[in-house]
Amino acid sequence: MTGEYVDAFKALKWDEKISIIPEDGHSYELHLRTVIGKEVSYSKKTTLSMLERVVSLKLRHPDNIYNPFTLVLPSETNILKYFTKEDLEFYETIIPFTDDNYLKARLAEILFYSTKYQIKDWAKLAIDCYTRKKIKLDSSFLYKVNEWERALVLCIKIKGLNRLTELKDRILEAIHLDHGKYNFIVQKLCSLLFKTSSKADNFDNIFLRLTELARESNEQGEYHVVREYMKLAIEISTLFKDKAPWVNSRVFYANSYELEGDKRLTDSAVVAKLFYCDALKAYRDIEIKYRTDQNKIEEIISRLKHKIEHSGKQMIDEMVTIELPMPDVSDMVVNAKKHVSGKTDAKTALLYYCGLIVSSDLETMSADAEKSLRNVNYKSMVSTINISRNGRVIGKSPAHNKDDAKDVERAIHEQCIENYLFYMNFDVKTKLLPALDQLREEHSFSREFFELICLHSPLVPDGREKTLGLALWFGFEHDFSAAIHLLCPQIEHIVRMKLKDAGEHSTTINDSKGSIEDEISLSSLVLKNNFETMFGEKVAFELKTIFTESLGCNFRNQVAHGLLDDNDGQSHHSVYAWWYVLRMICHSLVRD
Repeated sequence: MTGEYVDAFKALKWDEKISIIPEDGHSYELHLRTVIGKEVSYSKKTTLSMLERVVSLKLRHPDNIYNPFTLVLPSETNILKYFTKEDLEFYETIIPFTDDNYLKARLAEILFYSTKYQIKDWAKLAIDCYTRKKIKLDSSFLYKVNEWERALVLCIKIKGLNRLTELKDRILEAIHLDHGKYNFIVQKLCSLLFKTSSKADNFDNIFLRLTELARESNEQGEYHVVREYMKLAIEISTLFKDKAPWVNSRVFYANSYELEGDKRLTDSAVVAKLFYCDALKAYRDIEIKYRTDQNKIEEIISRLKHKIEHSGKQMIDEMVTIELPMPDVSDMVVNAKKHVSGKTDAKTALLYYCGLIVSSDLETMSADAEKSLRNVNYKSMVSTINISRNGRVIGKSPAHNKDDAKDVERAIHEQCIENYLFYMNFDVKTKLLPALDQLREEHSFSREFFELICLHSPLVPDGREKTLGLALWFGFEHDFSAAIHLLCPQIEHIVRMKLKDAGEHSTTINDSKGSIEDEISLSSLVLKNNFETMFGEKVAFELKTIFTESLGCNFRNQVAHGLLDDNDGQSHHSVYAWWYVLRMICHSLVRD
């Protein structure tokens, strides 16, 4: 039967009537399917179908000597199972009757596979077909880059050193051609040379060409192109004995981020700041021993910090406030006031105030967060950045992979924090503040009253009742800023004592200070194994969101570093934090 198909192939006049110059593998495959659909002869149609399976091979992994092709499905790599012994005999017979480089290369590779790499002539033929045409730095060469890489890999496989040297010389010559707008092809060719070379090769020519092209792109303001060149230049320079080119390359790479930040600042301070931050990271990645007076890296780092601060402040001015219509909450306000009104004494009224039902149920929030992430697809595709009032980046939420359980769990946790903050504002406005005003109208609350509550609370450590009592009283005086500044260190102490009672260590020994024992901060205490066990999952989540989470209120660190201004201190989040601690202390009395 092979002879019949060979005759059919000759009759088809492949090179004259069927062969094309494909822009990619898909175009040849689709072209041939159209030809098959129009063919009426059975033998010719069968012959074309046998060849359609060949041209449909996708060269997706040219660097993989054993499985460079995929067929039909991207994950399918065992191509030999698609070809019978009769197919292989047919392919071997027709090779002399065509000059179609694309087809011949695929046929030669299949035959090279089928002989288990024993007949090197098939590999040589594939190499020659892949590289027969001259390298051109234009759009027509885009799909050919993979074929050139495949040719080099095959040369290495069959130890064809003469062919390998010849091909590398042609690439070295090509990278110095005028690239026009196709500068990324030069980068790909340089990368190809680097990937297929040994440490004994001379990389100076590639390195110098890359840095030359990077400077050209830098002058034209194409900083993203600069970085693509310099990434490879940095990798190559690691092989040099002289470390100066390596350091200079990294400085040049980092500088491109700063220059792009300067360029973007007039249009968007948000974007500019991101580039300044990338520049800062790139400079910091350069080891201290290479930061000399000559390259002035420390001075540049200081300058970048100022630029980051300045662009952060400018970001706030660029932001637009989006106001959503507020639903009618008058009934909720009235009900909150009724809940605490008409009580016989201040203590009873206070307990009712602490018993207000708020919206932040952890199970409901988790379910809502999971549903939101499942239904709103864009949240899995984009990352978000949390910014403070003064323009500092205080938290980042990267895009998540829906197929990664841990990534989804992280995304749900972050969405829960976002929901919890929303409920805080809502509950303070509709319940906590209206009810507080009602309490103040009907009862008088003294500082001594709250000190007495703290004295009897098993939650409050000995000797803390005056400080905590004062903090709670400040809330009834609507001085939530003073309250939150007093509450944060006291909550840290309460958590520390509870963990110590559970057998946890709350200190760390600093050997660099002569074995000085330092207290662990609240941010580290909440990460202890027994924290959630001691306080329960819900309370643990709430305490972390209010006091230590960067995506949450983060009051502990805001207070510790003096970052809360008067407005922040009087925010709805501060009101909620004050009420939350008041409720914890009052509930401890009831349980006791």
